[in-house]
Amino acid sequence: DNLVIKNDTADKDIILKADNGSGTATAYLTLDGSATNMKADTDMIFADNKALMLGTGGDAFFKHDGSNFSFINDVGNVTFTNRTDDGDIVFQSDDGSGGVATYFKVDPASEATTFLKRIYLPDNVKVQLGNSSDLHIYHDGSNSYIQDVGSGDLKITSSGASVSIQKGLAENMARFLTDGAVELYHDNAKKFETTATGISVTGAVASTSATGA
Repeated sequence: DNLVIKNDTADKDIILKADNGSGTATAYLTLDGSATNMKADTDMIFADNKALMLGTGGDAFFKHDGSNFSFINDVGNVTFTNRTDDGDIVFQSDDGSGGVATYFKVDPASEATTFLKRIYLPDNVKVQLGNSSDLHIYHDGSNSYIQDVGSGDLKITSSGASVSIQKGLAENMARFLTDGAVELYHDNAKKFETTATGISVTGAVASTSATGA
């Protein structure tokens, strides 16, 4: 037969108490008849590989195997929701020095996902932008690519003084100055420049043209 612990009094509780370590009986678990829920009044410890299972069929569960913690869901989507106005969802981990650091967070106050550490993507894993993945940015192990594979133009814009194409951080290859010149370089030496009246060339100009008979 089953053992049934029952309280038929309306809106009353079943309270499991034990010593609190200081000689006083304290509630550890309360079955709340008025709130119709169960309340754990102290910490609960699950042994290694024993799961906290959720759902009628135990479709999702938390567990620790003694080395690692796992949250596993077997049915449907997994949704993380923070309903606090302007409250963040923060992802933290070890900072490599024994402390804890935030790696990224969902920041509703700024309506952005903010990354506070570098993002690493292995070779051939693309950043794809646009509803139809129109822009691809990636490295294939040998070369780096910025590919516009969708509709429209590929535009590089700046609100600053210039747009520069460089080797490293010190050697210019081309510079596009706001409201000014376009400059082209050879081995970091400027050789070609547009001006308000035309062009300026440093060095010799070589021209190759085909001649007909």
